[in-house]
Amino acid sequence: MIYITKIEIDNFQSHKHTVMDFHHGLNVIVGRSDSGKTAVLRAIKWVLYNDPAPSSLLRLQETQMKVSLSFSNGAKVTRLWSSNGKENKYILNRADGEELVLEKFNRGVPDEVIEEIGISKIDLGGPKSEGINIGEQLDGPFLLTETPSTRASAIGRLIGVNFIDDALRDVIKDIKGNSRRIKDQDDLVAHFKEELRNFESLDEEIKNLERIKAKREQLAKSTSLYQELKQLKTAYETNIHDIDMTEEAIAKMGDIDMVDSKINRVSQCLERKTELTQLYRVLHSVSEELVHLSNQLRHLKNLGKTELTWYKLNEEARTVGDLTLLKMNLDQVNERLSIGENYLKKFETLESTRSVLKTTETKIKTLTELKTLHDAITLLCDALQTEEERYLLQVRELSDTEENYENLFVALGYCPLCHSKITQDHFHGGQYE
Repeated sequence: MIYITKIEIDNFQSHKHTVMDFHHGLNVIVGRSDSGKTAVLRAIKWVLYNDPAPSSLLRLQETQMKVSLSFSNGAKVTRLWSSNGKENKYILNRADGEELVLEKFNRGVPDEVIEEIGISKIDLGGPKSEGINIGEQLDGPFLLTETPSTRASAIGRLIGVNFIDDALRDVIKDIKGNSRRIKDQDDLVAHFKEELRNFESLDEEIKNLERIKAKREQLAKSTSLYQELKQLKTAYETNIHDIDMTEEAIAKMGDIDMVDSKINRVSQCLERKTELTQLYRVLHSVSEELVHLSNQLRHLKNLGKTELTWYKLNEEARTVGDLTLLKMNLDQVNERLSIGENYLKKFETLESTRSVLKTTETKIKTLTELKTLHDAITLLCDALQTEEERYLLQVRELSDTEENYENLFVALGYCPLCHSKITQDHFHGGQYE
């Protein structure tokens, strides 16, 4: 077993500089009162447990103190502290000669020191711990002044049975915690069961909500169809108005077939006038040439030339006769053209008539399409009438359902969603407020 072989004390309470050697077995320190015997024990505890606080241990008028303990295994532990805060450390000289300077250990002892010398405070459970290796002045031998439970805890930790006590304590703690949690869970289950009673009619309410949702979707479809039918009705009325206007325009136009016949006749007369005009121009050219030839004939002196000229004149005379006949025909044609022009004056608005005719043909085509559309709209009107009847029937069914749903809420007495109280006064005009 390791034991302390030497202590060196500097500036610790009443000790300016003290060096004491110890031996294996019993060592006795003898001296007058207040000569520093207890301070030796306190210095050993300060090194082994870092307790009490160093500020109360410093010798008067000194700023730094030091205590060193040498052990039988060759290790040495030095505790150094200064009031100006520059020194607060352990210096560990291991048995193998290694030296460690240890700082930042707060109120405890560095683990390296405890591992080297194997001495530390014993955990007595909870926040309480005790250094059983060193006794204070007037303390009983080995924990005799402590309570039985503290002695049992300390002895148990020394021999290692504290693990069983700790395990038993943890088990008891866990049992109590689990019992408390089981009770809390039972209370929570009972609370949920009580809450669930408020939702016993939840399935029926969900079915009612689903039925209302289905009715609303059906109502939305019917409303959409109703709007489409209203648009078709408006288009139908517009088309009927256009049909009436077209029929009125057609009535004003009269017999279209007679107009076409007259237009064809006028076109033929115009073509004939063009041909006769060209023939007249030819006749005029031949007449001028005949006059020219007659003038030349008066100047002819040779009979042969005269005879030749006579034959030419005969040919030209036949040509003139033909041209004269053509001129007579031309005059007749001109007379007819004059009649035709007079007749055409009656059709000065022919182009506008053609435009009206084209417009009329377009409107006739439109009329035919409108008649087809009229038939389709008639069918849609019948369908609209049927849908309107269905719509009114569904509105009545929805109103009945809302009234039943309102009665269910009033009978239930509270809202299944927010659990607020519901009375008949909350419903105004079929709406929940």
